[in-house]
Amino acid sequence: MRKDMVFVKGGKYKLYENNNIEVETFDLEVSKYLVTQKLWTDIMGRNPSIVEDILGMKPVENITWWHTLQFCNKLSELEGLKPVYDLSQIKSAKLYINQLDDEKSINYYEDFLIDKNGKIGDFSKTEGYRLPTSIEWEWFAGGGQKAINKGTFGHIFHKSDNLDQIAWYRYNSLLTTHNIAEKIPNELGIFDCIGNVYEWCHNQRYEFNNFKEEKGSTFDNMYKVIMGGSFYSDPEDFYPFIFSYPSIRSCMDIGFRFVKTFRGKYE
Repeated sequence: MRKDMVFVKGGKYKLYENNNIEVETFDLEVSKYLVTQKLWTDIMGRNPSIVEDILGMKPVENITWWHTLQFCNKLSELEGLKPVYDLSQIKSAKLYINQLDDEKSINYYEDFLIDKNGKIGDFSKTEGYRLPTSIEWEWFAGGGQKAINKGTFGHIFHKSDNLDQIAWYRYNSLLTTHNIAEKIPNELGIFDCIGNVYEWCHNQRYEFNNFKEEKGSTFDNMYKVIMGGSFYSDPEDFYPFIFSYPSIRSCMDIGFRFVKTFRGKYE
């Protein structure tokens, strides 16, 4: 496991936006940090960020959802792992998920497929780095099983009385990004789960499945989930509401962190 990642035990919880639905996640390795400008530049060769940082310790931003998939694949390849994403048929509006059994689980953009548990593709059979689903994100950002055992799951979103200590947001950020890991982490040791920059997730929202503008295809205007709020957010935006943003567009307050399906036995 990378030194900048933490093991997150899978478990069950009820979705914040629909408390009647119980979902389950499997074991993950989760980046403790938002992807920095330095790490992005080391992997991709250039820094696209609007708020540039000489030391590169601010989160990378001004990146599209597609750019994050390319980053994850390159990082996987550098470490000898099988890339999760097959991007070879993007022009046909198809994304394939590479599985270790050599099968490919397809995500059709024109007819988005998602099961009742919110699973997209079979990520349990993947090896490389990837974006989390919004269900996985809510699980690890909310503190996972450790927080459930303590009775504090999700408190980071709406019951924090020390918001200035855990997040960069509208009233303390000076409306700009800040270096990663300057605030207190959650129960799992994961930093900046709320504030600083929103985080791209893999999936899209149901209500945007058939979204079309007058000009452009569904593929061009596909909305993807972003979670966690940003330096520009009001405190109420930290509730785990699922916001969305066009996958082909970028913004100075959207970044990401990567995850990896845990394979093996955690000691």
